[in-house]
Amino acid sequence: MTGESQRRRVMLTHAIRALLLGAEDGLTAGEMGRSLNVTTSTVNGILHETYGCYVDRWAETERGTDAAVWMCVKVPENCPRPDKSKGLTHATLESI
Repeated sequence: MTGESQRRRVMLTHAIRALLLGAEDGLTAGEMGRSLNVTTSTVNGILHETYGCYVDRWAETERGTDAAVWMCVKVPENCPRPDKSKGLTHATLESI
């Protein structure tokens, strides 16, 4: 893969994640492809390689076939360590 195609793939990965994070009910690969002006197979390839993207459910298309509806988890900006001085441990956090 050339440097230019790698940059394009990274940009598409970020665009797909942004689309999914902005779509409360998820999107199909076809919907994302039309929005980004790329093929469904390109979107599917990126989705299968992208951390945090998953199939939430299946929806019937206009042609009567099933299409995966994709979602993306929101990655927290910061996940602080438990403060043991306040009595917080892994065991107490798991019980919450």
